[in-house]
Amino acid sequence: MAPKNTIIYVALAAIIAIFILFAALQYWSMEEDAFILFRYAESMANGNGLHFNGDYGSPERVAGYSNVIWVLCLAAIAKTGLPTAAGARALLLVIGSLNLILLYRLTKYITKRETYLNLLPSILLAGNVCYLWYAPGGMETALFILLAIGSLLVFFYEEDNAVKFPFSAVLFALLAMTHPEGPLYFLAAVAWRGASRWQNREIFLRDAVWFFSFWLIYFGFLIWHLGYYGDPFPTTFYNKGVGHPNKLSFGVKHLVQFFLDTRGYILFLPIAALFIGRKWDWFASAKWLVGLFVLAGVGFILVSGGDNKSHYRFIIPFVPFIFVLIAAGVSRVREWLSNKKAVGFAAAAIISLILIITNTVLFDDFVIDGNILTANLAEFAKNPRYLIAKWRYSFAPHSDSPNAHIGRWMKANLPPESYIATGQTGQIPYYAEMACLDIMGFNDYVIQKVRVEHNWGYNTYVLARRPDYLGDFDVMMPQYGDWTSPRPLVEDLRFYENYELFVVIDTDQLVRGESIGKQRYVLFRKRSEPLEIEEWDYRSAVEEFTAVEGNLLKYSTEYIYPPKGFL
Repeated sequence: MAPKNTIIYVALAAIIAIFILFAALQYWSMEEDAFILFRYAESMANGNGLHFNGDYGSPERVAGYSNVIWVLCLAAIAKTGLPTAAGARALLLVIGSLNLILLYRLTKYITKRETYLNLLPSILLAGNVCYLWYAPGGMETALFILLAIGSLLVFFYEEDNAVKFPFSAVLFALLAMTHPEGPLYFLAAVAWRGASRWQNREIFLRDAVWFFSFWLIYFGFLIWHLGYYGDPFPTTFYNKGVGHPNKLSFGVKHLVQFFLDTRGYILFLPIAALFIGRKWDWFASAKWLVGLFVLAGVGFILVSGGDNKSHYRFIIPFVPFIFVLIAAGVSRVREWLSNKKAVGFAAAAIISLILIITNTVLFDDFVIDGNILTANLAEFAKNPRYLIAKWRYSFAPHSDSPNAHIGRWMKANLPPESYIATGQTGQIPYYAEMACLDIMGFNDYVIQKVRVEHNWGYNTYVLARRPDYLGDFDVMMPQYGDWTSPRPLVEDLRFYENYELFVVIDTDQLVRGESIGKQRYVLFRKRSEPLEIEEWDYRSAVEEFTAVEGNLLKYSTEYIYPPKGFL
């Protein structure tokens, strides 16, 4: 017997409530990169264009973002006068909740039956550690998932009802402007529709209109991007080195690690049921397009190499479609046992319970996430007002992270017209409210292209820009070596000739909001007159200064060995 709609709606409301509760109790901090987007959005809202330094008098145009649709949403929030971070958090929680509803609708369409199993993907997503981390975290992840699921649902509606206007093509174009892999999802739909038409030996005018509508919108966007920024691609395209031979191996390792961390050997088993005892009619069923969406996401990981951030930011966008296939597989198992209804129901229930337990954050391999949430749930059980305190923290207009602390220190202690250079270009420049040179290159085309194409000239360019203050936690990246530049700034004599040590700022090093020790941010100031230093070699200095602890400027396990007389 099919479940009543009222029960389904109550279950969906409960799933959404659990998602919001988990998000509030565990993931209360914004992603560092989100503050880069806030900076672009506020610049646009203030009438200074989509510029990183637009609010600080710089005419320089650079696209340090790859998610223009989300940036426009943030600009709309900023235009209302609301705190951008708090507004983004609220909007993302709404979008994250809508995703759970749409995922249920998609699963219902795929399984072609009304059953409680259609709620399984929504349950899995609501408790997934990666989704809980990124959905409310200030980035475009939740919006991308919303557009991906929405595009697919509208696409199927157009297929079933021969709709002439290409609504789904418009949604796919918005998807492509929300994150770079969006066009791959559209190509997956093109492949499915093309194969379906070929199988039936038919093609319609509306198919051509649908196909060209997407490219008209998307190419129009690229042309605008080229005209506005002087480059059709954002800096992240060069940073990721898309298509580089090493990216393939990085991508494979990234996918394998995700498979192991999320217990893919358990989660993916039900999908195998889709291939057993049934003819492989690849394009006769909607579920195969869902599978192509997963392959589109996997393809992007392989060409981009994945992402170096925790919790698999580039993988989570296609995880909901994996969950849909899992639900379809469990439904298939129940079909096999349809002649024994009680057994079939029990089997589906047991499999679903195992999947939920192995997937949810409470039992995840990211032990620190599970421990924090468990502790917060226990605190909430003792004192329900604890949740209110967490929510106030979550929606506070000002962050208290180490980077935010440093940015506010700069605003209070440095001249407002200062030009700073740092490798942490999220919260530090956002709260400092100063023009900033991104020495990592995410907001600078020259640094990004020099690093990827030539691997030389980085130091010359940074020093030629003559920032007033230059600093970082990583002290100009000595531990990264040639990943950042062929010669880190602390190994360059010209750096010591033109900059002097200004201040060392100690902050708490936070992991998931908990202090695990002190971090040291080292800030250098431009000299009024260059210092004359005799020829000096960094590697020799390492040996020379090793025994003299007082002459060492220490950061974590890394040391700077400056020329004599510098400190």
